[in-house]
Amino acid sequence: MGSRYADGTKVSVEASQSEAIAILKRYGASDYMFGEADGAGFVAFKFRGFPVRVSVPKPLAKPCGGSGPRIPAGVQIEAEKRRQWRVLILWLKGQLEAIDNELISPYRGFMPFLLLKDGRTMGEAAEEEPALLAKLGSGLALPAPKG
Repeated sequence: MGSRYADGTKVSVEASQSEAIAILKRYGASDYMFGEADGAGFVAFKFRGFPVRVSVPKPLAKPCGGSGPRIPAGVQIEAEKRRQWRVLILWLKGQLEAIDNELISPYRGFMPFLLLKDGRTMGEAAEEEPALLAKLGSGLALPAPKG
C-alpha cells in the first residue's frame, strides 16, 4: 500500500477541528460540535436544516516492523488521530464545495450521515438492517441513456 493522505502530519486534532468550524461557517452550517467516546471522534452539525454526524474511527496501534526504533503504541494512535482528522477536513471541504456548486444535493452529499430520530445515522441504520441492504443492485445493469 502506498502512502496515505496526511501521513506524518503534525497538525493537531484541535487545529483540524478549528479548521472544520471555519469551513462549516463558510458554507452556512450551524450548531457544530465535536466529541470523543472510547477513542473514536465525531463532528456533528446542522446543514440547511439537516442534522449531520460524521464519525472518525478509533485508531488501533499497529505493530512496528523493520530495523528502526519501536514507536510506542500511544504515539502511533495520536499520529493516526491527527491523520484521520486531516482526511475528514479534506472530505468535508469536497462535499460542501460540491453541494455549493450544485454538483450534488445536500441529501446526496450527506445521506449516510443524516441523523435519524433514534440517534443513528442513515448509514448506521442501513448497515444494521439486512432487508434494506438486500435491495441494493449489483451495479452491473445500468439503465440505458434516454435519447
